[in-house]
Amino acid sequence: MQEAVSFPGANLNNAHNLEVSRLLDENSSSCPGTDAKKHLGAVKNMSGFEPQQHTGRGRLRDNRSRSLGTKLTLAEEKEMARAAAAVGKSASEWAREVLLREARRSDEDPLFIELIATRMVLLNLLKPLAMGQIVSPDDFIRISASVRSDKRKVAHEIQQQYTAAAPKE
Repeated sequence: MQEAVSFPGANLNNAHNLEVSRLLDENSSSCPGTDAKKHLGAVKNMSGFEPQQHTGRGRLRDNRSRSLGTKLTLAEEKEMARAAAAVGKSASEWAREVLLREARRSDEDPLFIELIATRMVLLNLLKPLAMGQIVSPDDFIRISASVRSDKRKVAHEIQQQYTAAAPKE
């Protein structure tokens, strides 16, 4: 029978000590100056249980044990602090939410796609009208069908133009 080994946040038996040692070594080398044993909460035990902590509001959340850093100018730091204060959050909490929202954002923004579709309808209707032509109901149906089928492609192309033209910081 194997002897049980206990660390905060995880119950592991001797068969898994090598894996735990490897994880401790990886955490120690990737996070200099940290106590890797504190981060064992990220290691799942045999039952698949992953430790959680209380948020103070009666809800549970996964432990956050990873960090991501960047360098800012003083002006950028002040700008971020103002944006965070405007919504009543700390700068780190605000930055985390903004970064995750951006990372999870789809390339297809429905509002942008519909805005481009409206532009396409207007342009396709205004050209014949400006040339003194009458737009028939059949023309309108044809224009609407064309816009429906092409709006995502055109929106993507326009988005690429904006992305290419955006200055890099």
